[in-house]
Amino acid sequence: MTAKKASYLVCYDYGQGGLWAFVKGHSAQEISVRYPELMVFPEAPPFYNQSQLNIIADALTVDVDDEPTGWLKEMVEQRKKTP
Repeated sequence: MTAKKASYLVCYDYGQGGLWAFVKGHSAQEISVRYPELMVFPEAPPFYNQSQLNIIADALTVDVDDEPTGWLKEMVEQRKKTP
């Protein structure tokens, strides 16, 4: 039996701001290994309310095992280009 994945709030800090999403995974470490550029939050920061978290979840929620989409895909492509 496979353990159920949890949704983790993540942020990509690109220097002038941050992009937020939810990534489903078995652990924060699993997500950090796949996406080392992301900050993984075990719980939501206090500056976000549930309504804001719902907006983030609706905008981009991915499974750690799936191919990245949206800005996550662009982030991974940029990593591959950087020596």
